[in-house]
Amino acid sequence: MGGCMSDSQDTTDRNVEREIEKDKKQDTRAHKLLLLGAGGSGKSTFFKQLKAIHGEGHNDREKEGFKRQIHGQVVESIQLLIRQCKTVTKDPLPGIKDEDDEPFGNDDLDDARLSNSLKVEMTETEIAQFKIAKEFDQSCQYLLEIHGSRSALTEQLVTHVKSLWNECPAIQAMFEHRNKIGIPDSSAFFFNDIERIGRSDYTPDHKDIVLARYRTTGMTEKEFHIKDAVFKVLDVGGQRNERKKWIHFFDGVTAVLFVVSLTCYDEVPFEDVTDLAADVTLMNSMLESIKVFEDTLDFECFQKTGFILFFNKADLMQEKIKRVPITNAFPNYKGPQEFKPSVDYISKYFLSLNRVPEREMLLRFFFEYVLFVNYW
Repeated sequence: MGGCMSDSQDTTDRNVEREIEKDKKQDTRAHKLLLLGAGGSGKSTFFKQLKAIHGEGHNDREKEGFKRQIHGQVVESIQLLIRQCKTVTKDPLPGIKDEDDEPFGNDDLDDARLSNSLKVEMTETEIAQFKIAKEFDQSCQYLLEIHGSRSALTEQLVTHVKSLWNECPAIQAMFEHRNKIGIPDSSAFFFNDIERIGRSDYTPDHKDIVLARYRTTGMTEKEFHIKDAVFKVLDVGGQRNERKKWIHFFDGVTAVLFVVSLTCYDEVPFEDVTDLAADVTLMNSMLESIKVFEDTLDFECFQKTGFILFFNKADLMQEKIKRVPITNAFPNYKGPQEFKPSVDYISKYFLSLNRVPEREMLLRFFFEYVLFVNYW
């Protein structure tokens, strides 16, 4: 009997070894692509687009997760807009005080990143534009008392968000400073469509999923079959506290996909969000992307690895450049305040950071709803 058990165990061991060998061979045939970039660059959006176009799409469980993320983004964004308005105008948050009668005393509302004091020196006229009228006190109080950014959008919550967004000039005025206070551009899309996304039968469509913003933590891996090739894409978090984990995924990389947001040259990184007086020429997400890209190029294991630079949000850049010059991040730029020459300068600047001439560097431009195209 003992011999039978031994034979059975040997057979099991051999089967396991064969499966391991099979997995190793399959893994060597797959092209391992590492998706990197600074926080807020749009890496996860890129990953979602890959899955929608070259994967099996998003199943019902994943769509339910995106629904929660979208609802959370709406709640977090409107709460932040209210807090910033109340703090700048030095009004206490309605109904929420601590023992010293100071705003932000409630721990559930005191997010370390989002509710830093915004005490800035402004004229009375400048302050007045952020003054929320008394008629909106009930909506402000209701929204600020919601605990947790994953709250579902109830009918009452939708009513209050719609009222503040559509009828309160102070909220709109503060939203114009979203680049300094950490509010995603796409929040306006969800605010404008609040009734649809607040319905009980709401299911996110492709555009909703692409526009949903959240911070990636850890690592997400997905295999894609494109024609006869197999690509294994690894998406890792881009925030500063996530980057120390990157090195664990560097082995056997075929190419690095590095994503840069073209619109981030006047946006404060979320780790540095402080106040409306932040100097975006000293700290902005484009400078952060440049630093991260330089550091990534310098890794010894990437000296012979090809890089594909994806410049994201090109369509949004076409509009932004009309209002905001790239000199916030590139003070030496002397060209016209136009899309093509500005983007041409940015792309050449990034390419100039490569100190290894034989390393292949490709450029691609990523529009909001098109996966990747070469713009020129």
